[in-house]
Amino acid sequence: MSYVEDLKGRCLTAPHVRPLNRLIVELRAVHPDRFIPYIAPTFGGTNARVLALFPTPGPGTYPDTGGSGMLCIENDDAMSARHKAFLSEYKIDVCDVVTWNAYPWFGSQWFEDKSVRTKQNEIAARRALSRFLSLLPNLEVVMLHGTVARKAWEKLAEYTPVDLFFAPKVEPGAIHTSRLPAIGTWHTSPAVVDPKHRTPEEIVRFTRELHEAFAEAAAILRKPRPDEVPF
Repeated sequence: MSYVEDLKGRCLTAPHVRPLNRLIVELRAVHPDRFIPYIAPTFGGTNARVLALFPTPGPGTYPDTGGSGMLCIENDDAMSARHKAFLSEYKIDVCDVVTWNAYPWFGSQWFEDKSVRTKQNEIAARRALSRFLSLLPNLEVVMLHGTVARKAWEKLAEYTPVDLFFAPKVEPGAIHTSRLPAIGTWHTSPAVVDPKHRTPEEIVRFTRELHEAFAEAAAILRKPRPDEVPF
């Protein structure tokens, strides 16, 4: 059995990611025309202290083109490699992290193509994000990677769910956004710093701001928790 096969086999059995991946199974049933990758057990899952929110799953997650089928820090793509490198540089353990997406289904069209970026799809994505957050009781900070992720977080604050017949109840978005500090930054994709599309000044700024964001997240994690403060 390969390493990837072992990880996929544990997605629905490892206790710390099982609730998240059960949610993904439900979302796949609701949206059978969309691929939603599992959360790899290398992440902290329900124990995570950091949520890294990206726009949409990348090609490294998509099985039809050789991807792993999972959101995984070790996916074979440059975005994952850069994310892993930033976490390592700032000594943020991957066991303290979990990733999710503003649009949890695969494909950049979900935020680039206005014909599919409908109100209905946006609400479905916010509902999924709110449910996902409800499964993360230990979160201390959210990193918003890119403009789409930042806008999704702003819209989540305004989100008031409507109870659906036979569907799980969902908390209002403000319950999550009001309790968590959010750090807006850039995507870890190398496209963000590609000299073919970015000026030297932009590359310097975006790189600096990414480093500042990871440093800020690391500082939050290193603050004593209320239950750790000595009397």
